[in-house]
Amino acid sequence: MRALGIGLIGTGFMGRAHALAFRNVSSAFELPVHLHLAALADADAERAQHCANAWGFARAHGDWQQLISDPAVDVVAITTPNHLHFPMAMAAIAAGKAVYCEKPLAVSLQQAEQMHLAARVAGVVTRVGYNYQHNPMLVLAKQMIERGDLGRIISFQGEFSEDFMADPALPWSWRCEPGHAGGALA
Repeated sequence: MRALGIGLIGTGFMGRAHALAFRNVSSAFELPVHLHLAALADADAERAQHCANAWGFARAHGDWQQLISDPAVDVVAITTPNHLHFPMAMAAIAAGKAVYCEKPLAVSLQQAEQMHLAARVAGVVTRVGYNYQHNPMLVLAKQMIERGDLGRIISFQGEFSEDFMADPALPWSWRCEPGHAGGALA
């Protein structure tokens, strides 16, 4: 079975979630490849090394560009603050690496379009981590709409709220900075 080297950039909450998923996905699904946790990068080299050891990665880098240059990395998983997705994904695409990017893909439509075009020209596989896309509840809702179970839908209003930032005692987060966070639909 062919090995696929995973390079993970970012050691925050989503970095941990992705590391756990990469490490355990083969116990839930039969994969056509063996996922090898090749490298992990974080701007804090000590944290990168600590997390690489704790999460089972073969090596750590204190610079994301080193991870992209690492010959053992086939797929670059990006779990950093949103404003960093564009330069990291573009560098990975230019290096011929597949990209799995946490949402949102970019902080603007223009960046997302540039990334899409670069990946298409380079022939590189890219994906965005839209984890609710295959949620059974949403799949059922889509099927009900397509079958006409709900009649002719002429309007829809929805809200998806997370209260994790409602606590005033929490420290300020990059998610509150429009230039860093972008928008959910970018």
